[in-house]
Amino acid sequence: MTDATLPLEAELYLRDLEREAAVLPPLERERLQAQIREHLADALDEEADVASVLRRLGSARELVGAAAPAAAPPTVGDAAQLVPDARAVGSSAASAHAPLLIAGLVCTLLGCLALLWGGLMLALTGNPRSMLFPAAAVVLLAPGIAMLLHVRRSRRRDRR
Repeated sequence: MTDATLPLEAELYLRDLEREAAVLPPLERERLQAQIREHLADALDEEADVASVLRRLGSARELVGAAAPAAAPPTVGDAAQLVPDARAVGSSAASAHAPLLIAGLVCTLLGCLALLWGGLMLALTGNPRSMLFPAAAVVLLAPGIAMLLHVRRSRRRDRR
């Protein structure tokens, strides 16, 4: 039986196998698909029952799982695909820290403004109630600085 005359069930099985085999290295994937296609054609030449042939093969996931440990160790070309691009790693790490960095900057900026405003109001009016602004400044500055320090430590750790 040729590839063009494979029954619909066999073609659907080969599509499932192709989808499941996407996790294998390209050469191993092509070899597995060719072997199964050839096996299906030979088995269907000898036997007309497609369902029993597919049942004996097992699921596409099982075949790929059995082929995965037998896959050859990665070559130099495969290793290049395994190592992430440094720019991609840096950008994902930077985007992961972006909300914390923005929140830290905003808190620190607002804390500094409140501290300056409170100092200015105290100097101009001499009213002790103006000290509420520096209290608010401390409430904003402390977490803002803590967030910025955390982002700095995290980025240093990510670079290592």
